[in-house]
Amino acid sequence: MSFRHAVTRKAARRGALGLWIVLALLPFVSHRGGKAKAQALPSTTLTFSSTADTYVDSGSATTNFKSSTILRADASSVRITYLRFAVSGVSGRQVQHARLRLGVSAGGPGGTVHRISNNTWSETAITFNTRPTVDGPGLQTLGTVATGATAEFNLDGAITGDGVYNLAIDSSTTTVSYNSSLATSGQKPQLVLTVAAQAPTVTISQPPTGASYFTGDAITLQASAHDSANVDLSSHVLWSSNLAGPLGQGAVVTTSLGQGTHTITALVTDGQGLTGSSQLTVTVNTPPPGNTAPLVTITAPKVPVPESSAELARLPLVWCALMLTALPVKVPSTWSTPAVTVVRPV
Repeated sequence: MSFRHAVTRKAARRGALGLWIVLALLPFVSHRGGKAKAQALPSTTLTFSSTADTYVDSGSATTNFKSSTILRADASSVRITYLRFAVSGVSGRQVQHARLRLGVSAGGPGGTVHRISNNTWSETAITFNTRPTVDGPGLQTLGTVATGATAEFNLDGAITGDGVYNLAIDSSTTTVSYNSSLATSGQKPQLVLTVAAQAPTVTISQPPTGASYFTGDAITLQASAHDSANVDLSSHVLWSSNLAGPLGQGAVVTTSLGQGTHTITALVTDGQGLTGSSQLTVTVNTPPPGNTAPLVTITAPKVPVPESSAELARLPLVWCALMLTALPVKVPSTWSTPAVTVVRPV
């Protein structure tokens, strides 16, 4: 082999090796930036208006400001804003974000928001002298907010689920004013929650779980499905069996199944890609042979069990036959041998 051919073959091997390395590394190289973007989890937004909001003022220590269109926070004189929100519809889902939104009626340092424990203060009775203690830590302090803007406090971690939440806003500097729920314009107090989207619900109405069928029987499958906004998804329900595979789509499907214990699944996917499902089990057996004698059980009248040979002799012959062949007979120990003599009365 010539030196030139040897070099050519080595170069070819190196080129092939390099190609395989590049192909192996391709799955780890992103199209741009070197990092793959994480897929955002589906979520939904819940918005709540305040159920109570007002403020107190040390300069008017006995005055209630229930009818004020503004909420104030200030260090001198001391003014504190109080708000209450009733949260519902979270239903155990994760609260991903929580924001308090307030319209700024007169700008300044935005103040500090706290969650407080007192849940008994009354919007129509609270004054500076009767105010609840601001006993929760500061959750966020805003810088200067402009008149007409919407201020937003971050309450992540403080709002965790359904319930009533009480908040207070105070200030260590000059005054700031926000719109109250009685304001005639602008952003009013709102609590905005971003929660994990709720999977659709599926309810199977028939067949009942544990039902039994014979092979060849027509089996009706029926279900209803709705998403978190109560949109009807029943026509999109997919039916399947762990033994037979796909069975069809729709609110009502008629099918037949082979022998065995089947786990039937009704599954639906909503517009956000979330799936909900429900399951039940049915048993399918092979039918008995066509010439099998029917099973008959006599439930009435009840055949009496004689206590003596005299009672036995008085019974109709057919009852005696049934009793001796199908029912336990109590034979008293005082009977002589033979124990039973059946004679039909003439």
